[in-house]
Amino acid sequence: MRKLSKLSLLLSLVLAAGCEHQSTTFLQDRFEPIQENFSSITDPRARWEAYRLHDYVFEQQRICFCAPPPDHEVVVTNNQVTLVVGPSGEVLRTDIGMTVDQIFAWIDSLRQQKVDQLEVEYHARYGYPTRLALDGSFGTADDELTLHIKSLRKLRK
Repeated sequence: MRKLSKLSLLLSLVLAAGCEHQSTTFLQDRFEPIQENFSSITDPRARWEAYRLHDYVFEQQRICFCAPPPDHEVVVTNNQVTLVVGPSGEVLRTDIGMTVDQIFAWIDSLRQQKVDQLEVEYHARYGYPTRLALDGSFGTADDELTLHIKSLRKLRK
């Protein structure tokens, strides 16, 4: 029954996303308030992990010299990217989206690579990265990337 429920949610997300919606606001009735408050945990990753969110949606904006689309919403269910929706409601490839846990792992990888510039800002309450500014090499043109993550909302199971 649970698999059927998740499958029907995913199917309804895909069908709804193809209907010219501007964003995942069609999921509005699926959002659930987050009651817990772990903002006292100082380490952003530990703060994020304390919430144990596995089903959520967030908006992402990329500013870079890279392939479009720069703006999209990422739907995560069971800690997997299950849907990516473009600005006009079009369904995009899921491989352009990352879960928050994957973004944290990517940040760790970038720190180990010792890129020339890496600035990360985190959400004060939830701990997820809200802004990432990256310049892999000051001597290389057009390799800069800024990533903005906002409006994270919990999906009801």
